[in-house]
Amino acid sequence: MTRAAIYTRTASEDTEQIGAMRQVEECQRLCQENQWDVAAVVGDSASGNDNDRPGWGRLLNMVKGNEVDIVVAWQASRLTRSAEELKDFSDLAAEHGVGIATVQQSTHTTPEEAAMARIFGLLEEHESEQRGRE
Repeated sequence: MTRAAIYTRTASEDTEQIGAMRQVEECQRLCQENQWDVAAVVGDSASGNDNDRPGWGRLLNMVKGNEVDIVVAWQASRLTRSAEELKDFSDLAAEHGVGIATVQQSTHTTPEEAAMARIFGLLEEHESEQRGRE
């Protein structure tokens, strides 16, 4: 069975974002629909621009250790707000044969889907930068 790691992230300054519990519920639903076994639920309450997130570090270690087959998040911006970091994560996942799926944007396992994820990542990074200027 496919082992899935669900990753959630909420930012305290971003009250409009979906809550962690709802992220987990929707990610679990996606896992159930695809018959993926939820091996871990990992989360952070921090800015997506902060690379020093404990849950994020744990998720990276799980991917590097081949402990999961797919990473599931509500949307790409929950993984990171940096387009470069999203690309690096996508490359790391591909290197270890780990897929990426999001509730909002489907899977990112084909080259086309990975390219779309990077585009979404660029848009999220831009949105984050704009919020920082307000």
